[in-house]
Amino acid sequence: MPESLPPEFQQIEAVAHDFARAVLLPLKERAASGGLDDEAARQQVIEASKAAGFFRMTQPAEYGGSEAGTLALVVTHDALASHNPRWLADVFGPGPGVLANVGEPLKSAYLAPLLEGHKRAGFGFTERDDAPHYTRAERDGDELIISGQKSYVTRGAEIDFLNTLMEVGDEGRAFVAIDTDRPGVSQERVFGSIDGTQHAAFKFENVRVPASHIVGVPGEGMPKAMRQIGNTRLMMAAEAVGRARWVIAHLTGHLRRLEQAGGVKESVRLRYGELRIKVYVARSALYRAARLDATGENSVNEGIAAKVFATETLSEVVDEAIQLGGGAALETDHPLAVLYNESRVMRVAEGLSDVLRLNMARGALDLGKGTL
Repeated sequence: MPESLPPEFQQIEAVAHDFARAVLLPLKERAASGGLDDEAARQQVIEASKAAGFFRMTQPAEYGGSEAGTLALVVTHDALASHNPRWLADVFGPGPGVLANVGEPLKSAYLAPLLEGHKRAGFGFTERDDAPHYTRAERDGDELIISGQKSYVTRGAEIDFLNTLMEVGDEGRAFVAIDTDRPGVSQERVFGSIDGTQHAAFKFENVRVPASHIVGVPGEGMPKAMRQIGNTRLMMAAEAVGRARWVIAHLTGHLRRLEQAGGVKESVRLRYGELRIKVYVARSALYRAARLDATGENSVNEGIAAKVFATETLSEVVDEAIQLGGGAALETDHPLAVLYNESRVMRVAEGLSDVLRLNMARGALDLGKGTL
């Protein structure tokens, strides 16, 4: 837990709380009252984050980043999310993702502009269940000819290029960087999700790209994807824990007001106590997984456990808070109503909870991985 962390991490937590109070919450209020355009607020968050040192935490030192480790990032996400802010994702600059450690030409053409914020990248991983074949690339001299599709690219309508997982001939799977404006690349559809974000599905029809756009070597694609997803899962767990802590604080204030007005029923106290227990356990699991990851140990299963338990706990806590808080929380702009939709998405993003449960079982029974 944070209170048992070394002083430098406790300092990171304190700075994150100060940043939320001084920057994120005032901007949230101004945007909610109509006094600030949403995009203008987002840009202010980015600039303030750069000044505070958060924006570069996810980026390599050679690009001016601080290369903060997993534990520092978990502490920061948890602390910021405990204020239930908007634009949390914009506090952190884009990390290298699967492009980490690439050489030329990918380093100059894609990685550098990505980290500077000049280009936006998408993660092309998910395929339709009824797709006729997995996305494929066939070599043609110094080029690849790509055909296939990706059904769910997060914020795909906003990106400049896709890091796309595909079969490269019979050599194995690899990521390939593909510009979204290349001939043969098309958006099949753009769609919103219940949390208000916009995503896209892409189709590739005989798309030609240089073979030098392969990230690494064929056969490394799936391990790269799992590392990328694993890191994202742990940060999602941290956000879920932080937001669950905010819900508990919100509900605590509501119940205290009821106490002053005439008391709280024993049944409500029991349910409230159960929620506090689950948030405590979720936070404990999160920090244990983060500590293990920081040692360099294989922590895939622990990250899965933290993500599943934290996101499901958040959903339960929000649902109960709405139930105990009354009809006002059903209004669409109420923070609990907004969190209700966001928490539902978190149980699907980066792996459905039941799929991750099956992966946990496979890790233990088939691979002998994971600890309790």
